[in-house]
Amino acid sequence: MAIMNRLFHTSFGVLLFLTFMGLACPSLSAGAGETSLTQTIPDSLAQAMGLQVFDNRMIAPDLSAPNPSGVVHHLSDYRGDLVVLNFWATWCVPCRKEIPSLDAFSKKWSGAHVRVVSVAMDRRTQHVTEFMKKYPISYPVLLGRKGQIDSRYFGLGIPQTYLIDSRGILIGRLTGPRDWLSPDATKLIGAILAVGNPSPEKGLR
Repeated sequence: MAIMNRLFHTSFGVLLFLTFMGLACPSLSAGAGETSLTQTIPDSLAQAMGLQVFDNRMIAPDLSAPNPSGVVHHLSDYRGDLVVLNFWATWCVPCRKEIPSLDAFSKKWSGAHVRVVSVAMDRRTQHVTEFMKKYPISYPVLLGRKGQIDSRYFGLGIPQTYLIDSRGILIGRLTGPRDWLSPDATKLIGAILAVGNPSPEKGLR
């Protein structure tokens, strides 16, 4: 019995840890009757990109954070666009390697209601500004340490990227760096846009 009790407490502790670290999907549900984009993404595309597709339809928790110039951005500002929300840091080598393809991806899809938004998790703003001077980034870079970020976004490492559809519903999550100019990435984004591409008047800038 003592062994069973220890096993129970250990399992329960692991569950709490995983939930706290964000491995459980956010529990903010979308309205009833919504059509989930996750049902339209072929398994082969998700697997090729290593996309963890969320089975349930959940509204992405809003976040607000300033850019290095002090201008505050809200995730909800980009409602109407497919959002690629990327968490990274300047000290993260895989993050730095991913940025060139992510920046080129942002420029490639800029006219198709696809927006890349990144959140730098550095402790010092100076590290981010110095990095951006050396490696210009065309998409918004926000300062996570100075903003209000829901802890459910944080997984077990960075880079961590979320795909959020034009209605603000979480599609899925990618852990680790990706080649955003790869044929698989192009096919995945194309498949999502084919179903959920918003009309121009819905884009909020």
